[in-house]
Amino acid sequence: MKKQINKIIFALLLSNTLQADIQETGDILQILLPLGALAGTYVADDPEGRLMLVKGFSLNVATVHSTKLLVDKWRPKAQNADSFPSGHTAAAFGGASFIQTRYGYKYGIPAFALASYVGYSRIHSEWHYSDDVLAGASLALMSNWAFSEPLVSDMKISIEPIRKGVKVSLNIPINSDTQKEKPTINIQTKEFNPDVRFIFEFGAAWMKQNDIKVPKNSSNIIDMDVYGTTADPTTSIRSGFEFYLNNNNEILVEIAPYTIRAIGNLNSDINFNGTNFNTTEETLIAYQCNNYKLRWRYNILNDDIFVIKAGLGLVLSRITTELSTNIKSEKINDINILPIAHLHLGVNLGYSKLFAEVDVGEIDNQNILDAAIMYRYKMSKHWDIGVGYRHEQVVVDSSKFYNKFISNNIVMNLGYAFVY
Repeated sequence: MKKQINKIIFALLLSNTLQADIQETGDILQILLPLGALAGTYVADDPEGRLMLVKGFSLNVATVHSTKLLVDKWRPKAQNADSFPSGHTAAAFGGASFIQTRYGYKYGIPAFALASYVGYSRIHSEWHYSDDVLAGASLALMSNWAFSEPLVSDMKISIEPIRKGVKVSLNIPINSDTQKEKPTINIQTKEFNPDVRFIFEFGAAWMKQNDIKVPKNSSNIIDMDVYGTTADPTTSIRSGFEFYLNNNNEILVEIAPYTIRAIGNLNSDINFNGTNFNTTEETLIAYQCNNYKLRWRYNILNDDIFVIKAGLGLVLSRITTELSTNIKSEKINDINILPIAHLHLGVNLGYSKLFAEVDVGEIDNQNILDAAIMYRYKMSKHWDIGVGYRHEQVVVDSSKFYNKFISNNIVMNLGYAFVY
């Protein structure tokens, strides 16, 4: 019976979607994915899983909609102020995450592919920015992990550095429907030794500087920290995974999008990428800076008190600036890759930790600085929570435009550790 979960769930998910456009398909899938997860619990005769799904999805919905009210962020076309986070994406990832956690990657990978399509559809249809979608997905994942437990043995991936490279091991059980023994959980322990850790950081951002010049040698500067009669509330968000390969080596993967919008009259007439915008027109400026990081770091010292880690990495920055009025619109995109150095210094305080870390890189006239000081508390062997301050700076001097962006952020973060 359980082998029929795949056919029933995904026949349901894909029905009537092939004829729809991208937005309509996303609208359908954000409903069908959680319904497919619910249907799976009946096919598998899994009332315990059904209760987990209801609890996790309820937390997901409550968190997403309360955050919408709190943040009050415009949508890309100013349709309303319910942009952050994306409810469609949260619903889709809520269903997909439960399917993967409870029934394994055999069903979870297709479900996550469909959920990712929902996120793409929200950006493509200009109902959300990338940070809205990332926040919705992250909240859904963590809401699910708060309640759901695996029902079957599942695929495991391990990465281990060796002398001449990296060894990747994939363990796939022969019978994926084999019931998994319930782990014995000692709720008193706060031992924190994860194999993989997911991190979701969010908070308020205060833009200190955001100067844009198009072309880069132009005397006309769009100064977004003073421009506009109405400025959009800015949010700071990042999500990623930390892979603990062994006692010394770690791989960090992270996405950090930033979005701001403003409406007003320009201080002077400008030619933006071949299109003239003048001071008499109310102009909408939409700015996005998405940073994608890949870092390796080494534990130089990690004892009962002090922690010192250092490493290297790359950051890909994708910056988009758009000017639009009622009758015209112009957009510029630019992608830059910078090598970065990473340093992490910390002090262990029992179940908590105080630490500072910095990523810095520079090449030609372009540079990036990302520095933070954080306090983190270990709530259990899986969960941790933290607060802190983060300073971000990106300078891009490309053939298309010049941009200097500086932001100060007060943030909170949640972490979930996977222990295999």
